Amino acid sequence: MSEKKKFWQTSGNMEGFGQLFVVSEDQKLDWNDMFYMTTLPTKSRMPHLFPQLPLPFRFYICLYFVTFFYVYVFIYGFSFL
Repeated sequence: MSEKKKFWQTSGNMEGFGQLFVVSEDQKLDWNDMFYMTTLPTKSRMPHLFPQLPLPFRFYICLYFVTFFYVYVFIYGFSFL
């Protein structure tokens, strides 16, 4: 449980470990814990989440970013800015 608290959602923010918000009164409530983090663009990441991730997980996330970027450039060219 102490590991989960490192990544707990802060008030007014969906990123981190916690639960989804109820959208409507008619929505069926199915409670699940989840971990949500914005990964791209890197400037949109929450600074309290990414540095605390275990090193192997951070490595594979960064590897995914680089691979995703190269696929994007291959498909769309350099028109990403």
